[in-house]
Amino acid sequence: LLLRDPFVALASTLRREFEKPARQMKTLSTMQSVILAQSETNAARLHFCWEYGETETSDELGRALGWSDMAAFRTRFGEKFHKKPPMSQAEKEELRRSNLRYLVFSLKSSYDLLKRTCGPKAMPPPIEGGAAVV
Repeated sequence: LLLRDPFVALASTLRREFEKPARQMKTLSTMQSVILAQSETNAARLHFCWEYGETETSDELGRALGWSDMAAFRTRFGEKFHKKPPMSQAEKEELRRSNLRYLVFSLKSSYDLLKRTCGPKAMPPPIEGGAAVV
């Protein structure tokens, strides 16, 4: 399960302007609710959680993504993943105080529940000659 800071997800969604802001926010909130429900229903089958935006990689992440050569994974990860500057507390406060505050509260609550559902997850041992089952 890939987790993303709800403030960053909301700002990113609104910046893209695919739809009217209200519809974009509703879609984001609905999808996060679906993910939360599925992760709670299938918590025993949830093998790995990764916080989007972390630049540190791990062998567990590589195995979760199906890599067997961890050195190659770390190299590829470093080539493709470029961390953006974190959202400032002032930017987060602006979203909290805006007319989006109810959505922000809902997204943050769902995010916190998802993180609790994840908890510390152990990965199954890698499958020789194939990807780990996630």
